[in-house]
Amino acid sequence: MEIQDIIQGLTQAQITAITSPDERSLIVNTTLNQAVIFVNGTFKQASFTDTDDIPEGTTNKYITTSDLDQITTNQTDITSLQTGKEDAFGKNTAFNKDFGTSAGEVLEGDTTTITPTQSGDISTNNAKVSFPEAPSDGKQYARKDAAWDEVTGGGGSSLIACCPFGAKSDSTGKFLIANGRSTDADDSTKPKTRQPIAAAGTLTKLAYKTKDGSTSTRMKIHVNGSVEATVVLSSMNANDGGIETISVSVDAGDYVEIEYDGSQKPGECTMYFIQELS
Repeated sequence: MEIQDIIQGLTQAQITAITSPDERSLIVNTTLNQAVIFVNGTFKQASFTDTDDIPEGTTNKYITTSDLDQITTNQTDITSLQTGKEDAFGKNTAFNKDFGTSAGEVLEGDTTTITPTQSGDISTNNAKVSFPEAPSDGKQYARKDAAWDEVTGGGGSSLIACCPFGAKSDSTGKFLIANGRSTDADDSTKPKTRQPIAAAGTLTKLAYKTKDGSTSTRMKIHVNGSVEATVVLSSMNANDGGIETISVSVDAGDYVEIEYDGSQKPGECTMYFIQELS
């Protein structure tokens, strides 16, 4: 095949009239001084001044100096484009996708993941922090190891002395007088040693001084008329006094009495309780 068989010089009208061109032909438009190539069933114009209509392949792509200038002088546009792509892709997803994790997870050094357990709003995380709030029951608490420990009375128990009385026993050992006077000691019509309770708590100690008691003297403790405890004055010292440990619960408004129970009569004596407040 000769070259003249491939190159055809035709007018624009002649080119337009072609319905079945030879795909091997290079047609020259003699009207516009342009070359026309038939590619994939359509005519592609090859301009000597404009390359936009040349079919692109693997060997005819190029970039002009003007295009390069646009890249180097349009930094603002490039930054905006990158920012838009970042937001569209999602920062968490973009970061973690490279590590094979899900969005919102962060890799530890051993490639396991730390799964988020806290809300982004830290005000909702009170129940999940490593140092939980103390109980809100009106009591005082101090931190002890991994838990809260109740502090009673600002660091220790509140103790008060209560229900003091002095009395003289009759021949049977019965106390006759509350805070009694010697002139009334033999008047059996006087009240017994009855004392009121001002606050709830526990009677923990009985302090006493007797005239005739011994380490075998037994006393009964009444609360509101009922015997709640019996105590032996076993700690009595050489001064006929001492302190005994007891445990009797009382409430505000209760009244307490001391009564001789057996063995050596105490005679004239003074006594009072130590109370631990609730």
